Amino acid sequence: MKTTLDCLPCFLKQTLNTARLSTSSAQIQKKIMSEALSLIKTFEQHLSPPENATRLYRLIAELSGCEDPFSRKKHESNQFALDLQSSIKEKINTATDPLFAALRFSIAGNIIDYGSPHDFDIKKTIYNALNQPLVINDYAALQTDLNEAQTILYLGDNSGEIVFDGIVIEHLDGDVIFAVKEKAILNDALRQDANQCGLDRLCRVITNGTGCPGTPLQSCSQEFQKIFHAADCIISKGQGNFETLSEVDAPIYFLLTVKCPVVKDHVTEMSGRKVACGDMILMRQPPMPTEKRIMKPNTLCPCQSGKTFSSCCQPLLTNAENARSAESLMRSRYTAYVIKNTDYLLATWHSSSRPKSINRATIPDWQSLEIVQSSQGRRNDNTGIVEFKASALMEGRLVTLHEESHFIKENNKWFYLDGTIQNSPSPLKKAGRNAPCPCGSGKKFKKCCGP
Repeated sequence: MKTTLDCLPCFLKQTLNTARLSTSSAQIQKKIMSEALSLIKTFEQHLSPPENATRLYRLIAELSGCEDPFSRKKHESNQFALDLQSSIKEKINTATDPLFAALRFSIAGNIIDYGSPHDFDIKKTIYNALNQPLVINDYAALQTDLNEAQTILYLGDNSGEIVFDGIVIEHLDGDVIFAVKEKAILNDALRQDANQCGLDRLCRVITNGTGCPGTPLQSCSQEFQKIFHAADCIISKGQGNFETLSEVDAPIYFLLTVKCPVVKDHVTEMSGRKVACGDMILMRQPPMPTEKRIMKPNTLCPCQSGKTFSSCCQPLLTNAENARSAESLMRSRYTAYVIKNTDYLLATWHSSSRPKSINRATIPDWQSLEIVQSSQGRRNDNTGIVEFKASALMEGRLVTLHEESHFIKENNKWFYLDGTIQNSPSPLKKAGRNAPCPCGSGKKFKKCCGP
């Protein structure tokens, strides 16, 4: 899910609330708000809201000197849920389908969220869990996948509600792994919260390696990524995990209470089913759009590396890994052009030169790629150059783009910066100077890559 303009006021409200929790100094609170305004201006809209918010909360911690302002609230939420645990278990054990009942209480518990702009009555919401319908209910599909799963990865969300996640886990068979955050962020559960709530006595508890209020795969630890991709079934709790994983192709079931208009709209778009704020959701990850699923893992990668798609460009296109070199990013971007994955192209295009959008309809049918040479662009470099030739069918003719692409590394991630067309006997000009440019920018060739 991408950050939208509607997210910006929410960022500011979260900043003010967290600043007041972090320090009693009005002067520091004012400084936090001032610097937050400047930081929010730099947020990348192609990133998910939790990824942008991570930078915001890091700023608040640095200016206030308070690393975990929600510590007391988390402890109180854990104790509150533990006090309800026995009575909730009684209701679940007498239900017709105990697992389904446990899931409903877990979803209702997702209302315990200090990062969402809403007021809530926790006890009323939780005790009403069995009476409120699931607006999206993919429980039957979840049952089927759980029956066949050997390894189940359960992505925890907030403190307090993880008590109800523990009740769900008690009703699951197979090897369950419960994941929490590595570093303090909002009221998201940490390992100590999982231990306080007894999760460590039910299953293996790990961290995802981040201090992000979600699961941004490319920023998670290598250990977590391996477990994620090996899992037969993934249960994802809460909005933050949904926002960061909604475009990841994996066997995910999203369990959440909708608390945000932007999330509401995104769920509606993904599922085709109208939802409202306050609705409870149990939704299977829908099939990815064709342009993101066109390649089978065991087929040869379009970038012509000689490797299979799953061992070459797929981990980059699914945000499971970052490109390790300028050349690997260039190859993955070529593959993205082949399958018309414009989201990836925009996400890996440096903000200083990135177009506002890429029209899939203008992207030609790319046929082949040849890497002529690469310079720099390795682990210890911050810039790199990749010279390549790529051929495409365009207006019924085979044309060739011969380019020297320039790459830059920021925050340990490679980005495409710009390119220079090389002088060569390429038949590219046959495409016509008024034809759409093969790069997919939507501009005419003569105003884009044309000499």
